[in-house]
Amino acid sequence: MGLRSACESERRQVREAALKALKSIALISATPEDKATLAVLAGDFEEALLQGQAAVTPLVQALASRDSRRRSKAVQCLAKLGTDTAVRALIESLRHPAPEVRDSAVQSLAIIGMPAL
Repeated sequence: MGLRSACESERRQVREAALKALKSIALISATPEDKATLAVLAGDFEEALLQGQAAVTPLVQALASRDSRRRSKAVQCLAKLGTDTAVRALIESLRHPAPEVRDSAVQSLAIIGMPAL
């Protein structure tokens, strides 16, 4: 079981152990992409946002999560980033199989408005 799947395990003990391991990783020389990925895996979406454009890929990956709240939070964060890449990811999310992701994408694109088009 990888760290990503452990963070989303149905077993609380597995999730807690994975999050503890994530928090113990030293990020002194980590790239913004690494920091954003670890933040998203740990569920710290605000920390991921601090990494700017580097957070787009891990946020898009979070759209595949089994946790609907995690998926919706990823969409909201993509909207906050508002970069071209994030907006493209939101537009692609309109075809996501989970209705809450599609709904969040619609709301997020409506907030962004015309710049998204």
